Amino acid sequence: MIISHSFLTGKRMLLGFAVAAAFVSSASGQGAPASAAKTPDISGLWLVQDPGSGSWEDFWNGVPKPALTPAVIQDNKVRVAKERSGDVVNASRGGPGCPQGNIPMMMASSPPLMIVQSRDEVTIGSESNRGRFIYLDGRPHPADPATMAWSGAGHSVGHWEGDTLVVDTVDFPARVCDTRNPTILVPGGGRALPSTHLTERYRVEDNGKTLSVTFTWSDPEVYLQPHTYTYKYKNISDSLPIENNPGGGGGPAGLPQAPNTPAAPTQQTNYGRATVRPEDLPDGVVPGP
Repeated sequence: MIISHSFLTGKRMLLGFAVAAAFVSSASGQGAPASAAKTPDISGLWLVQDPGSGSWEDFWNGVPKPALTPAVIQDNKVRVAKERSGDVVNASRGGPGCPQGNIPMMMASSPPLMIVQSRDEVTIGSESNRGRFIYLDGRPHPADPATMAWSGAGHSVGHWEGDTLVVDTVDFPARVCDTRNPTILVPGGGRALPSTHLTERYRVEDNGKTLSVTFTWSDPEVYLQPHTYTYKYKNISDSLPIENNPGGGGGPAGLPQAPNTPAAPTQQTNYGRATVRPEDLPDGVVPGP
């Protein structure tokens, strides 16, 4: 099934991921290759691992220091000064020229990523109606970006190199309207602009328990040389996303828990609004109320 690249509404996103979650949670050994002869499966819920920075800002900037252009360095100084003065509101009006979505924020945030993989597409979702699509059917990037529906996720195509999924993303928008900043920020002080090129390498490790994603950002308007860093994600087994589910338990919004399925010991936490067992949290993180 091919889903339109256009950014989905909240209801469509929740419905799509709720249905997908039922499929993913029914499979055993999430994130593990089915066999040596088959493509690895990265489907599942994946929680980013903070190595112990202690704060979001420290984690966000705790990547190798990028070599930035003088213009971006100066812009960062202006942005920090505005934030310290209390100017933290993005007043841009949403619309076709100022869409939603933010790949670097989504991939670094504490809510677990829900990944659903099929033959021709990988879908990645998170809270706040964030989602992205990675096409594996051999299609190229749009020859004319003006013909596509802009989103902060850009346009992503991928292919397998052995056990590694290599993803190529281009066509980021000049402005976004669902974050504090009107431009997409990249960890370490970079930017994602219409001229930016992102390469990601996804690889399952530790017998399916860990997903390693290496990001490489390239853009002569932003970086003096490519900027690379890696995140590790822990697989959360026997769990489902439950955002917007007032009951705080069972399955995703509007879906009952599967019959005859004993509930695993869980605790509602402030780490992503998913039902996450305390042992799934990174070291040093204390479950919230």
